[in-house]
Amino acid sequence: MTLEVLVDEMVDAASAAAVDERFGLSMGAYVGEVIVRHGRTAFWAYDRERRTAVVQSAELGAFPAYKVSKRITIGPEHSLVQFVRTSIEDALPPEARVMS
Repeated sequence: MTLEVLVDEMVDAASAAAVDERFGLSMGAYVGEVIVRHGRTAFWAYDRERRTAVVQSAELGAFPAYKVSKRITIGPEHSLVQFVRTSIEDALPPEARVMS
C-alpha cells in the first residue's frame, strides 16, 4: 500500500479534518525523514516564523507536515509521491509556487 492509498482510505473512513488532526504531523515526519535519508543535501531544521519543522536542502525548504495536510484535506492533486521526488531531487516542479 502506498501513502497515497493509505491517505485515501483514512479519509474515506473518517472526516478529512479528523484524519488531518490525528495523522498529519506523524505522516509529515515520515515523509520528511524519507527526503532527508535520500536527498544528498537535505537536513531537518526549524522554521521559527512558521513555527514548524522544515526539510532544508541546498536550494529549497520543504514543509512535509503542510504537504500531508493539503493532501488529506484538499485531495490527490497534492501528491506526496511528487513532493518526495522533487524534494529529493532538490528541484521545484514547473507548477510549484515559492513560499516566502
